[in-house]
Amino acid sequence: MDFFKKNAANMITAVRIPCAVGIVFSKPFTPLFYFFLILGGLSDAIDGMVARRISGDSHLGALLDSISDLCFFGATVFSVIIKEYNSIGISAKLIFIILCIVRLICYLIQLIKFKQLAPLHTIFNKLASISIFVMLFFIPFIGITM
Repeated sequence: MDFFKKNAANMITAVRIPCAVGIVFSKPFTPLFYFFLILGGLSDAIDGMVARRISGDSHLGALLDSISDLCFFGATVFSVIIKEYNSIGISAKLIFIILCIVRLICYLIQLIKFKQLAPLHTIFNKLASISIFVMLFFIPFIGITM
């Protein structure tokens, strides 16, 4: 029982990796795609809270969080931009690509400046991540060809 309590945050974080695989293998904007997207998003939202609450934050947890984030982000970008490229309108592509570039720049700054593969934990980066997540839910309603 102590093992599970001590590693609860890491287990929650690790959920994003199979969710990323599920996103890659599901058709974008289908219920299965949204299932993996929501499950991965929830894991991203609560893993840090759980780690702080149980004092389970660690170097391994931070590394696992960064790898999970990168996998989840990469899978989402791949699924939307690559798989659905011909059906997404130019303005939706531009917005999505700009938000993705912001995320990648945050990773690069952290890698160059701090020699860590992790996103900068800034408000701007968090807003870019949340914007991408929310945009994926609005595309089917506002029209993917907008």
